[in-house]
Amino acid sequence: MTDACRSATVLCAAQLSDGDRRGGLASEASLPTARLIAKSLGARGRLWYNCRTTVGSPKNRQELRAMITFARLARGLSPVLRIFGVRIPGETLDDAIRIGEELLEVADRFNATFADRGWIACGAINNDAARAALAEADADHWREADEILAASWVPARIRIELTKLSRLKCFENRTPLAALALEDYEAGRYHACVPVVLSLLDGAAKDLTGAGPFRISLQTTSRESFLEIGPGFAALMKTMSAPRKLTRSDRVDIPYRHGIMHGTDLGYANKVVAAKAWAALVAFGQYAHEYLAPPDLPPPPLLEVIQKSAATRQELAVIASSLTGWSPRSERELAGVVSARRFEAGTPEGAADAILRAWSKGQYGLIAQMSYDSLKDSKGLPGRLKKNIGAAPEGLTITSVEDSGPSAAWVSVIAGDAETSSEIRLRLVHMKGTEWVPRTVAGGQWMIRSLWPLEFLASDVARRRGLREDA
Repeated sequence: MTDACRSATVLCAAQLSDGDRRGGLASEASLPTARLIAKSLGARGRLWYNCRTTVGSPKNRQELRAMITFARLARGLSPVLRIFGVRIPGETLDDAIRIGEELLEVADRFNATFADRGWIACGAINNDAARAALAEADADHWREADEILAASWVPARIRIELTKLSRLKCFENRTPLAALALEDYEAGRYHACVPVVLSLLDGAAKDLTGAGPFRISLQTTSRESFLEIGPGFAALMKTMSAPRKLTRSDRVDIPYRHGIMHGTDLGYANKVVAAKAWAALVAFGQYAHEYLAPPDLPPPPLLEVIQKSAATRQELAVIASSLTGWSPRSERELAGVVSARRFEAGTPEGAADAILRAWSKGQYGLIAQMSYDSLKDSKGLPGRLKKNIGAAPEGLTITSVEDSGPSAAWVSVIAGDAETSSEIRLRLVHMKGTEWVPRTVAGGQWMIRSLWPLEFLASDVARRRGLREDA
């Protein structure tokens, strides 16, 4: 039995008290407490077992740390719990704590070790393979480490991940092509599947965030970079975006996007490169789900929930009433708004225009106030903005607007001159406090969903200008 399996068995066994296992309860008084502890440990036990393949997810790492804390707390409270008929052997909890800490150590070391070799710890990392690969890396056996990790990306596993990806709006239309690429992967036709997987990643990321993920000269060392949509992801994209101007026919072990798509890396047709491409796509899917999710909020006390229930029903009634008859503006109407530069306050295009004007004036505090990132961590956000997106490029212009829903819209922006122009799409969401609400609800505010496109736009215009000067 592996440590991961043992941890699951150990924790799930704690669902029952000694009395429960004998067919009865230790005492009537212990029933509520025993069930409460069992429910908590049972849920954590199942999630802990899942960490054997999901500890790479940032969210799962946070949950795993919480589980370790919970296990330590239960260890200290064992004498009290025994009074209520809940008996958890101390060695059981000690094993659980040890295994959890080992899982975290693997996840923390993995990206630092393998990001520049084209691997990332994502939601589908296989812990057994990761540990074995780290051992090979410690011995400088990099080719062996690559082969171990590549072998863990079996078609059945990728097929499961594609099912999850297909639920994303930015990927659902790409699912049939991904299925064909998987058939090629399963048949060993790596020359055919790798370019398709890279193009799927490029297009889906651009649809999701408004900016492509493959870049050459971007800041990825700072954790404060808005390009870092998950631990190690920006560094991985930088590795895969390395310039590959010279034609090479020797084998490569990293899915260099530019070299493969532009025909300068000819030795990419191998399983290691193909597996890394799939792993990058799956990592994107993991972070896309978290990117689209609203920020986690602590649950309110029960009394507060009861007190607000009536008000909530009234608010829902108002929202439903206000949405009656709402429909997105037509393309013709929105084209007229753009051509007339009629960006009114209270509209998504008005918010985008205000953000671009603030950027041009160096008013990073105003951008921070209109950013969704301020809901997660507002401390020092203006300074981070100044550091990462820097001065605004010249020629910032809104080119189109799309009403994608009652509480969301897309605004396309172009910057630079005719030779250095670059275009992005900004996603605007309508917020009231920390909740997404329809635009018809009074008191709401349009906010930019991600600062990633702004950082990309500034760097891409600068890159194009540099290429022009070099020429």
